[in-house]
Amino acid sequence: MRELLAGWPGVYYEGERIIGFWGLTPRPSSQHLFQVDGRTLYTWCAWDTLFIPKILGKTARVETPCPITGETIRLTVTPDRVARTAPESAVMSILDPPEDIQEDIVSKFCHHVFFFASAAAGGQWTDGNPGTRLMSIPDAFELGRLKNLRRFGDALG
Repeated sequence: MRELLAGWPGVYYEGERIIGFWGLTPRPSSQHLFQVDGRTLYTWCAWDTLFIPKILGKTARVETPCPITGETIRLTVTPDRVARTAPESAVMSILDPPEDIQEDIVSKFCHHVFFFASAAAGGQWTDGNPGTRLMSIPDAFELGRLKNLRRFGDALG
């Protein structure tokens, strides 16, 4: 199995065990808590929390701090929509993916994608991080839906 996955980006190991796969890990490797079926997992970036529920076919509860205000952003994300966002003013940063993103997706992309308590807070952060911009949570969810559709086609139903 390891030989099969060796060339895949986004697969992380601890010894012989896979501990991270395309944005999801049981290790507390980020501040993006992702609770599903009573289990606390973590995602590499805020955006992962919006498209992984569709892949799992499960509803997730998300908690992550705003990097500017420290306020906790809480979301309930079903496979088909964001059912709850608190605060309602929350937004997400996104980065135009660099061409060499596959070399290290976590540092080259994920470390630039966060939830913010408001557009004003997010703007403070994006002003200092070239190539980033803000998206509404519904737009970020839709982008994730399109990503899943492109990657998995009709397999997700």
